Amino acid sequence: MRYRDLVYLESRLENLRQILEEQIARQTASRLREEGKALASIDHRLDSMNEFREEIHRIQLTFITQAVFNAHLGVTDRIIARLSQLEEYSANIKGRLWAFAAAFSGALTLLTAIYYILHVVNTK
Repeated sequence: MRYRDLVYLESRLENLRQILEEQIARQTASRLREEGKALASIDHRLDSMNEFREEIHRIQLTFITQAVFNAHLGVTDRIIARLSQLEEYSANIKGRLWAFAAAFSGALTLLTAIYYILHVVNTK
């Protein structure tokens, strides 16, 4: 090989090395841009998730605690028991009123019958 060929090959090799480095630099820059976009997308999603978690936490703070629920449950049980007693009392009163009305109706019928008999017997 001649010196001129070696110089040509060296310059060609240098050109190819530069082209390769440029392609690697372009690919690296492209990958970095894509990774940046992906990271931005992930950051946005994580921010949205964190906002959602905060909203759920704020909502949970409005819920009553187990202790408060149990306390109200005890009051509710007492109210239900008292309501049952009142319903039973009301049913007893209604039954007594019905019995009184039946007795009054029977007595009135009996008095009417006695009056009728006495009136008819005395007029004959």
